[in-house]
Formats: sequence, structure tokens, C-alpha cells
Amino acid sequence: MKFFRIFWGLFFIAAAGSFIGTQTGIITTDLPVFTIIASIVIIAILIHSIFSKSIVGIIFSLAFEVIVLSGPFGWHIGAFTILITALLLAIGISIIFHDSRIWHHGEWMMHHRRDMYRHAIDPDVETINGTVDGHVEVDNRFTGSVRYVQESDFKSATITAYMAGTKVYFDKSIIQGDSASIILDIDLSGTDIFVPADWNLNINVNNYMGGIEEKGHGNINGPKVNVTGRVRMSGLTIHYV
Repeated sequence: MKFFRIFWGLFFIAAAGSFIGTQTGIITTDLPVFTIIASIVIIAILIHSIFSKSIVGIIFSLAFEVIVLSGPFGWHIGAFTILITALLLAIGISIIFHDSRIWHHGEWMMHHRRDMYRHAIDPDVETINGTVDGHVEVDNRFTGSVRYVQESDFKSATITAYMAGTKVYFDKSIIQGDSASIILDIDLSGTDIFVPADWNLNINVNNYMGGIEEKGHGNINGPKVNVTGRVRMSGLTIHYV
């Protein structure tokens, strides 16, 4: 059984026990039910972000937790102020550590030493190629996964992630036509997408309380890739490689 599945299984079993304990009075707390449930979800995202070394995920997880707890604890600070502060912190820290091995060591190992990284965090790894219509489906829930998309005639991809860590590599894919599309449906997750630097990405994503970051630049004269869909309370990072 995969490490991530064991970890998250135990985490949510413990969360279920804690929740029923608060509702039956075994564990005493003055926090509302919504605050308890939201905190459990946010802590899960925070833990995943730490595993994934995601700056955006860590900062925004902490920001959301402050928002959730501000009411019960009487902290007079608005959600907008907290999110703007988190955004500025994420930008600042990302700039400082952009080339740092502290934050990119895990990513480098994944790209160049796949087996070593797999033993470290034990994700579900799969190579996708030879699809009939050039369309790729990635569906990841409650676990960590890596997908290497190696299509010789890539046309479209749908990436779905729910409370998961997902890395999708398109750097070995080729677009034969003038354009392609990537559709996102990401909730409470950290997602990294790696695309060739000669692709021209047009990002038009519905972002709800999430963070979207681009690392590197595409080629405005390259094949156009329309990135659409939604990102909710998640971190999305697009890498040009």
C-alpha cells in the first residue's frame, strides 16, 4: 500500500475520532462545527504542502486557518487583508528562494531521479502515451501522483485533483496542430504542471481563494495551449522546462 494512502487514511481516521469526540463531549472545545471541519481540511492541505515543498500551499493554508479561527477567537482582521498579506508573502519568498536548492531539491529529484523521489514520498507514477484521440485524463484524489504525458499528437488534457498532490509532465509531448487545451478541476490540492518552454500558454482559469504561479516563460510564437477550468483553495504552479 502506498505511503500517502496509509498516511491520509490514518489522518482522516484520527480526524473522525477527534470530531466525534468534540460532538459527544469527550473532547471539550468551544469551536463551532464548521471551524473544526474546515481546520481539519486546511491542516491536511498544510501537511501535503510541506511534503511537496510548496511555498504557496504552506502560506495560503496558514492564511485560511487564520481566517477560519478569526471569528471564534475574536480576531478583528478581515479575510481580504489576510489573503493580500499571504499573497505578498508568497511572492516575496518565491523571489528569494526561486533558485534555492532548499525549495527545488524535491522537484529536481522528481525530474532527474524519479525512483529516488518515489521512495522518499511514494507517489503513484504512470507514463501516458499512445492515446487514440490525443486526449489525456488525469484524475487524482487523496494521494500523490506523477503523470508523464508523452503524446506524439497531443490535443487536450483534463486534470482533476481533490485533496491531492499532482505533478503532470508534458515536456515530452508534441502538438502537431496549431493549438491544444488543458482543462483543470482542482480542489484543496497542490498541482504542478510542466510544459515545454516553446509552448504558448493562454491561462484563463477561474481562481477561488487559490494561488497560481508561473515559473519561466513560454514562446509567444509557439503552439497555443488554452488552460481553462477552476482552482479552488489550491496551489497551481506551471513550470516552463
